[in-house]
Amino acid sequence: MPSVGLVQRNQLWDVMIINSSGVITDCKLDIIVRDRIDGQEIFTASSNQFTIAQGTKQLNAQVLNPIQYNYLMPGINTAFQGLMPVGSYTVCYVLNSVPVKETSLAEECIAFETEPLSPPMLTTPSDSSVLDMPPTQFNWVPPTPAGMFNQLQYEILITEVQPQQNATEALQSNIPFYNESGHIANSLNYPTSALSFEEDKWYAWQVVARDERTYSGKSETWVFKVNKSIKPVSESPGISYLELKNEQNEHIHIITDDTIRLKYYSFDKSKETDIKFFGNDGNLIDKVKYKIQYGNNYIQLRLNTRFRKEYIYRVVVTDSKGKDYMSIFSIQ
Repeated sequence: MPSVGLVQRNQLWDVMIINSSGVITDCKLDIIVRDRIDGQEIFTASSNQFTIAQGTKQLNAQVLNPIQYNYLMPGINTAFQGLMPVGSYTVCYVLNSVPVKETSLAEECIAFETEPLSPPMLTTPSDSSVLDMPPTQFNWVPPTPAGMFNQLQYEILITEVQPQQNATEALQSNIPFYNESGHIANSLNYPTSALSFEEDKWYAWQVVARDERTYSGKSETWVFKVNKSIKPVSESPGISYLELKNEQNEHIHIITDDTIRLKYYSFDKSKETDIKFFGNDGNLIDKVKYKIQYGNNYIQLRLNTRFRKEYIYRVVVTDSKGKDYMSIFSIQ
């Protein structure tokens, strides 16, 4: 039997007996399975009678049937395909002769652990994702096989990742941003009462599975962040906006600082699109993602240091039909 891994109850009966006495003996084999943590008996079992002659005899559940089990903890007798639940165990064997009065011929105990075939696996939000909106739900796949667990529960850990930290260090060292234990479902609706995720910060998250109080594996550590949003603004009196139009227009608008204000009417439903900036030579200078709303959009953007004074630039937004809406500007 493996010392760690999946274990079926029938595997407990894979035993080799060596009889060096030269006496043919009628026997039966008893086993006692205990929780190695607290010593509590899980179940006992007794085999059918069998005979051992001199030499070696290989036993298994089929040879020893019918086997009588006495279950002392719920759930063991209904486990999927006879799998032992996740945990640390000791199994003790007692070989008894069965003449008129039973006599113990040999005893032996071994320790083993059962672990799931796979730990919980995270699904959403996906690893290294940059989200437009703060996540409202976290999802993962339970550890498998499900039959190994009687009462599967989860602990969900979320923490902020500081600069120069990796995700694992953040979970081990930082105060949890969110922590919940005893969660039963394999999804979490993030509570509105919990701390809000800040924009442009990385967060690490992990799920730890337990079968009641027994550790049953943990997921990988994934990270996500909420993208820094650009807030739409309304038109203000006295402020000039460059209107993006679907027509040829060589008029050059002059702006006097590093802030550009654009007016764009969208016929599309609300969606995220790219606002692209091109140099006079046609090369792409910058690209900014922006949540465009149906109708008038008043957009205010800060230009980066790649934009130079007295150079001519073209700003373009492309709609869902492939039409370009643009304006030409220069910085004075």
